[in-house]
Amino acid sequence: MPNGIKVSGTSYDLDPVQGAFNIGAMIRWLDFNNTWSTAEWGHPSDNLGGILAVADYLSCKAVASGKPAFSRSHALAWECRLRRSSGASGLRFQVQSYSLYRLKFLIINHQQC
Repeated sequence: MPNGIKVSGTSYDLDPVQGAFNIGAMIRWLDFNNTWSTAEWGHPSDNLGGILAVADYLSCKAVASGKPAFSRSHALAWECRLRRSSGASGLRFQVQSYSLYRLKFLIINHQQC
């Protein structure tokens, strides 16, 4: 795919969805024995594949149209924003659903911007 996602360690140029899946699978394989105890089954690093894939895709698209590429700080800012919106890490050991708190933090973060 032209201006596709570059998957580290391979020669693949993939569409954003397939790239996010491949990058996410590589990230989760590295911490397969890591545990995350919440009412849900998700893990915080599950989001990194999507964040990195979108950052790479938007950067390649910007360069193709003559705009400056995204920097590493853009992706890190998105990750920090995501972590802020997902709530405090102290919630992870409570019995309540982690997703119920996410909406509250999204609203608070949106109002701060």
